[in-house]
Order: sequence, then structure tokens, then C-alpha cells
Amino acid sequence: MSGILIKEQKDFDRIIRTGKSANTSVGRIKFRINAINKPKMGIIIGKKQGLNSVQRNRIRRIFKEAWRQIVHDISTPIEFVVFPYKQNYGLKTAKIREVLVGFINVNIIGQNR
Repeated sequence: MSGILIKEQKDFDRIIRTGKSANTSVGRIKFRINAINKPKMGIIIGKKQGLNSVQRNRIRRIFKEAWRQIVHDISTPIEFVVFPYKQNYGLKTAKIREVLVGFINVNIIGQNR
């Protein structure tokens, strides 16, 4: 999964500072078109949401798996950061994948037409 996840703080900061924002049913998303022609995703879920580390890591794993399943079908060079809602703890990967694909189709591909 190397190269498709955002891991460095400077990358998170750049997207949060300069990106556009959208709300979805699974969380708030900050996004921008990147210059490296690769789609990338980052996940931020803080302790202040009231979840313990097991719950936060489960949400991260579900989002990462959903992203891994769709990243190879995306041709748009997008990078985005997801701020998941804590209600996502019980969601399945298929639902998150569906929302991410819908978000990309509406907000990214729709803008480029």
C-alpha cells in the first residue's frame, strides 16, 4: 500500500490548509488535486471523539481497506484527508467504499467536466 496513503505531517497540513472541503455521510473530507499524478488518502481521527484506541484503529483499518479496493480504478490525481465521524465504528468496508467512490465521482470527476 506504499505510496497511496498520506503519512507525513507536512502533507496533511498542506491539504488541510489549501484543500476544498466536503461533507459525506461517513465524515468530512478535505481534498485537492495533486501534482504527482497519484491518488492519495490520509485519515485523521482524534482522541477527542471519545473513542478508545481499538475503536479508532478499527475505523482507520476499514477506511484503508476501502481505499485499497478502489485506488487502482481512480485516474484523477487527488489527495484527500478524511475526518471520520465516530458513528462509523459499526460500518462495513462496502459502505465506506461506496461513499468514497460517490464522493470522487461528484466532487472530482464532476468538476473536471
